[in-house]
Amino acid sequence: MSLEINPNDELIFQGTCDEVCNANLNLTNRGTERLAFKIKTACEHHRIKPYKGFIDLKEAVDVQVTYKPQANIDSQQVNKQNRLVIKYLVVPKTYNDEFDTFWKEYGTQTDDTQQVILQCRFVSIPTTPALPATPKLPASTSAKNTVVQQNSANLIRPILKPAIQSPPISPYVLPSQVPQQTVIQQSWQDACDYDLRERYTPKKSRFKSLFRRNKKSVRTRSIPTKTPLIPPQVAPIPPRTAPVPPRTIPNPLLVLPLLYTSNETSESDEDDQSNIKIRSGNLMFTNTDVIVVSRSSAYLLENILKAVGQSFRDEYDMKLRRDPDASLISIRTRDELPAKRVYFVSCQLGSDQVQAGLSIKNLITEAMKRASNDGYQSIAFPAIGCGLAGCSSSFVAKTMVGEIYNQLKTYSLTILFVIEFGKYDIFDQFNKAIKSIPQVEESDTEMKQILIDVGNSVVIVEKGDILQQTTDVIVGTTTSNRLKKSMLEAAGDETMSAYEHEYQRDPNRNLISVPGGQLSVHQIYFFQWEPSRNLALLRKSYMDLISTVLQHVITDGFTSIAVPIIGCGEYSYSTSQVAKMMLADVKNQLTNSDSSLIVKFIIRHEQKDIYDIFRDQMSIISDVTDAATLDWLDHGTSAPIHSTVGFNFSLPSTWECGRDGQNSFTLDVSSDEYNEVLSKFQPTMLGSYSKIMRIERIQNERCYLQFKIHRQGLREELKTDTEKVLFHGCPEQASQSIIKHGFNRNFAGVNGTQYGLGVYFSDNGSYSHFYAKSNAVGERRMFLARVLIGKSCLGHASQKTPPDGYHSTTDGIQIFVTYHDAQAYAEYLIVYQ
Repeated sequence: MSLEINPNDELIFQGTCDEVCNANLNLTNRGTERLAFKIKTACEHHRIKPYKGFIDLKEAVDVQVTYKPQANIDSQQVNKQNRLVIKYLVVPKTYNDEFDTFWKEYGTQTDDTQQVILQCRFVSIPTTPALPATPKLPASTSAKNTVVQQNSANLIRPILKPAIQSPPISPYVLPSQVPQQTVIQQSWQDACDYDLRERYTPKKSRFKSLFRRNKKSVRTRSIPTKTPLIPPQVAPIPPRTAPVPPRTIPNPLLVLPLLYTSNETSESDEDDQSNIKIRSGNLMFTNTDVIVVSRSSAYLLENILKAVGQSFRDEYDMKLRRDPDASLISIRTRDELPAKRVYFVSCQLGSDQVQAGLSIKNLITEAMKRASNDGYQSIAFPAIGCGLAGCSSSFVAKTMVGEIYNQLKTYSLTILFVIEFGKYDIFDQFNKAIKSIPQVEESDTEMKQILIDVGNSVVIVEKGDILQQTTDVIVGTTTSNRLKKSMLEAAGDETMSAYEHEYQRDPNRNLISVPGGQLSVHQIYFFQWEPSRNLALLRKSYMDLISTVLQHVITDGFTSIAVPIIGCGEYSYSTSQVAKMMLADVKNQLTNSDSSLIVKFIIRHEQKDIYDIFRDQMSIISDVTDAATLDWLDHGTSAPIHSTVGFNFSLPSTWECGRDGQNSFTLDVSSDEYNEVLSKFQPTMLGSYSKIMRIERIQNERCYLQFKIHRQGLREELKTDTEKVLFHGCPEQASQSIIKHGFNRNFAGVNGTQYGLGVYFSDNGSYSHFYAKSNAVGERRMFLARVLIGKSCLGHASQKTPPDGYHSTTDGIQIFVTYHDAQAYAEYLIVYQ
């Protein structure tokens, strides 16, 4: 829930505590649910209308607060009690009774009630000497020079109204209503409230020196006849959203000279075509789809967690405990903030600018990629690293803006930098960095189509809508009800009747061909595709799909076909595995074919991550010896494709297809794979464990392929295979990191340093059991890993790398130490007690 209160910290009564005066309060429901409010006060002189009620979505309520003093008033007691307490609560959707009973039924039964305290203050308006009457002008005088005689209060009041627009560029305002040939006398000390100067002066020393130079009790300024000048207004700070009470303008009716004009926008923010914008403000109240918070920024992190509800904080703590090394934690807001999501990112900063720059670039890349994949359009970043991390604001600005500019070529997002109020040097550095780069045009960020030649045919990966294709044939499946339904509805009644007729004739046929109907295609092929979690069966299913539809295209005399990406959405299969199988099968079918076909894979516009993965796979399936090229059709340019020649990219046949990001799969206790792992674990662990909880297969494709490449290099170097199956014990937290990132250098020395500062393995499970620390429920974790020993020598404690010509160190009996990230692959995780 979100209630905007204006003013949000202090309510100003124009007058003194000895006279009747009024103040206005505005309550606006910025959330997505109906709210109930009530206003209480400890001051008996307040009269509040209305003091309670309901506020519907996007509705506002104007509250009038009247101060009516009584005889023998105690000013100290009034000032002590002069405040309002505003309470508000979400109204349940099932509640339909009158308001009078609402707080009795729900106000005392829930902890979700929010409250904001407004301090009330009396401000005396400085009086201005009455202006002399202005003589009447001749009737021939133009309208713009007409002067209306009025007293000083009527003259000043319209000018002192708080500004809503940004301050003008000119240091003075030229209101046409100001009488001419007048002299305005104004006391700086009366017009500038001390508290207001404290809050609004960018640098106090600047204001104080200016104040000293003008330290006359009365300052007189003569105003020319044709261009009357009035000191300009300072735009009030925009209202912020409860429940976090921000700082407030003490008296919006006072006038100050314009000492700083950055306001909340820069020139880059005024251009609607710009992809990168900058503002001063509070990141919490930024109205973008996503806001990014660095977990290393303790101040910002704590403020965000204080502003949101307990469920949000519990979810953050749970995800952080589950994976402390997570580079990004994404949590959806529940109306606590204007943003829809908060990305908590990990950033390693320090005195090393090279490392700090890489860390900033990585977090920007991951945040923008995640926002694009989540379907969001805008994302806001703070100035990461300019505070406690010690990085210069110039370095941070150039690094962040430069990397975002590069990523905008891939991800079509609107970027907003939010710089904290008062950080003028940081604001200027970011503004300068933004102006130093060209604006990203939309055409540069939309790569709509890529293609390669395969034999006599062409394979295309294209962003688009399968229903808008103009190829001869488009492909659907009988098993994907959502895709089938959308195709039949778009094609019309005749096509739908034809499909039902063909299906009734033979429900088990593997392909049903029907006319395109109202679509711009000749035919629609519905293939009976069989999904499976077994990777081998899934590979066969894709192979049958591709070979069957291509054979029918050739037999039916067609030359072009469009295929949607099947399996990544409804079945949540790994996108990289789907891309490899579909593209590899197309290449195998077309390489030795005499037919000339156009085969298009259609990816929806919003699926940028899927498009990127298919693009990478296009480069792999292309043969570099054929000088194939990657054509960026929307630019009319070509770039060469490079691939790894002579290397087998195949994955183990036992691997399953899971959702994106899933790296571990629990084995069936009755499977041969489970029993094989158990047979290696049991002999060396007799008496060290009581129960096997589960065995998980680790499927980390990146680490596995790196291991295979490293193994091939060692085989070519040593002319022999030095791979061993060894054990590695570790705590639960470390095991999660190994599953995701492999045995990298962060684990060097964790299990000892006696034989070198590397990653330790043993062929004796009992040795590794010592390092497999139990968790809170008594579970231990041990990896069964494939390790490339290479040439090994006896190690010692001070050794950080093996000697030249060697690849590992050992104790000569059962311990082996590796020093390269890709030298070991965690194949199975055994969880036991």
